[in-house]
Amino acid sequence: MPFITERAAHLNVALDLSHLESLDLYKTARKCKSILSLSDYKQKTIEHFLGIEREDMYSGGELIDIYRKFAAKPSDTAHNEYRKLLLLHNHDDIEGMLSLLPLVSYYAIIMNSYTVDNTVIDKDTDSDGNVSLRLIAECSLPVGVPVDRHICIDNIHILIKNRTLTLVIPVISDTLKYFFKDYKNYFYLTSEDEAIHKSIAQYVDSNNRVKCSASNCYTKKTGIFLPLYDNCDLNIFKKDYSAPEKYCNADDILLKSTDNTEKYIHSVINHIFS
Repeated sequence: MPFITERAAHLNVALDLSHLESLDLYKTARKCKSILSLSDYKQKTIEHFLGIEREDMYSGGELIDIYRKFAAKPSDTAHNEYRKLLLLHNHDDIEGMLSLLPLVSYYAIIMNSYTVDNTVIDKDTDSDGNVSLRLIAECSLPVGVPVDRHICIDNIHILIKNRTLTLVIPVISDTLKYFFKDYKNYFYLTSEDEAIHKSIAQYVDSNNRVKCSASNCYTKKTGIFLPLYDNCDLNIFKKDYSAPEKYCNADDILLKSTDNTEKYIHSVINHIFS
């Protein structure tokens, strides 16, 4: 619409399109590139991805030379042939825009416009008989996607099929550490390998306590944990103070509130498609 409005003004044609909404399909496709993974986001590339066939076989770049020949006013036969090729390309471009609209269904995922229907922790056994845990989340999309997608990043799998998004997240069963931020108010108990607040530490034998540093001011928890990519207002657990990986307790996600569940699922999907 910006181009049409500009040309209308240039030609002194009264045209008001301000009451209409516009959708830039190119920008929308670019925002979905982490889902689509296309070589580029030209119209023909997207049409090929969606399985759309067109009669026009030329690219815009290839038609530049044809337009120059057309503008040079060749013989009537050549002129008509060049004219047919140029009009066909523009016809297929304009008509093809409507066929690209299903692309918007992927953008709904980027915008977190889906519903988390079900989450469950499941056991998975590989070909060698090793058993691991995984969280499976089933989500409903507002509209179906035209082409199935399977994305795997950081050992997290996302399968998008029709109106369903399935998220599979690896789960660990371990003993992890929660680090207190205000370590100056804590003492580390050497025999317990944990920290306690100074208000309680005063009752502990001084030979069994030392003032905490940031790296040993923790309490330990054994359980099932999920990888954490956004704090989500949850307690953060780590294997060690300097470890880059962060985790949250699975119970905080699955048992305490549906809000926590949805926030966590959104954070993981946002991490994958960021």
